[in-house]
Amino acid sequence: MVGVKKFISFLLVFSLLLSTSIAYAEAYGVYYYKDSKGNPLAFRGTSGVSTLTYYIDSSARTYKSQIESAIQEWVKATRNNSSAARVGMTEASSASSANIVFIAKSSFPSYITPSDSLGYTEFYDGSYSVGNGVSPPTSKWTKCYVYLKTNLSSAQAKRTACHELGHCFGLG
Repeated sequence: MVGVKKFISFLLVFSLLLSTSIAYAEAYGVYYYKDSKGNPLAFRGTSGVSTLTYYIDSSARTYKSQIESAIQEWVKATRNNSSAARVGMTEASSASSANIVFIAKSSFPSYITPSDSLGYTEFYDGSYSVGNGVSPPTSKWTKCYVYLKTNLSSAQAKRTACHELGHCFGLG
């Protein structure tokens, strides 16, 4: 009888934990940018995120191994996805030919909050120029500029690059 009571107690606790976890995932889960019809927004003119190119600006070359490691984390994490949702990236020979450009800066614009951010991403459809950015929740984009703070530790650089790549791929 003691074994049955323990089993029933276990089932009750497990059910409570499971329902709490599901509610948490629905309330705080991963979301992605969607258009007005609920379709995911991402790079325009590509086969999802499987054929993207990246370029590491000279200012961010000190983070090259961390950026490439972050890319490989995305490749490994998505290798079992459908082909359009599988991350695949190759290095471009120039910033102008890349979908994603990594740049390091010592300070960020005042509109970047919080002020102690380690990185941020800007989205563009067409040429890169001030005022030409697009808003990911409402527009598709052809190019992302990922800005990393200078003087990051190796671990910070990798985590920040990995996080900002998620935004490039359409995660909010």
